[in-house]
Amino acid sequence: MRPSADQPESPLREEHFQQLAEGVRRSAKVRRAVSVARISGWTTAVFAFVSLLSGLFSLVGLALGIALGVVAWRELQGARDLARLDAGAPRRLALNQVFFGACLCAYALWGVWRTLTGEGPGGMTATGDPQVDAMLADVAEPLQALMRIVMLATYGGLLVGAVLAQGGMAWYYATRAKHVREHAASTPEWVARVQRMAA
Repeated sequence: MRPSADQPESPLREEHFQQLAEGVRRSAKVRRAVSVARISGWTTAVFAFVSLLSGLFSLVGLALGIALGVVAWRELQGARDLARLDAGAPRRLALNQVFFGACLCAYALWGVWRTLTGEGPGGMTATGDPQVDAMLADVAEPLQALMRIVMLATYGGLLVGAVLAQGGMAWYYATRAKHVREHAASTPEWVARVQRMAA
């Protein structure tokens, strides 16, 4: 359907369109951070759901699932606030990643402690026959040692990964505050308002 000939022209002048375009360009790094936060939030929500399912059989899994759920919710809320150019959103997102990292480190340390102090995987039940039990012990001891090494490597990798990944994400979010401030200082308020409404 073609517009009528007497349709009013846009009240915006060319300079307004240029200001809008410049505002979009200037907010590119902020919008990229919003996308990162949304992806991070939904990914964490999936892991929270899986952990809650395992929590049906483990209190530690339940606690981890709840913690991840909180992290996911705060991440998505932070993404929404950052899209609205809230100057406090980058700090809240950074602190959320610190909390996330602390939860993962606590879980990894618990796993290391459990591996070092527990009976460990690979144990075999005694049969009552001394010769059979001796043969089983010969098989069980190396298997237990190998499984302990695997578990310690897994939990150690999680510990290091949490420090690097969540620490890096926290730093990334914290550095976005500068871009939000620069956008607010150099963008006309009416352009920022349009961007907030469109978020």
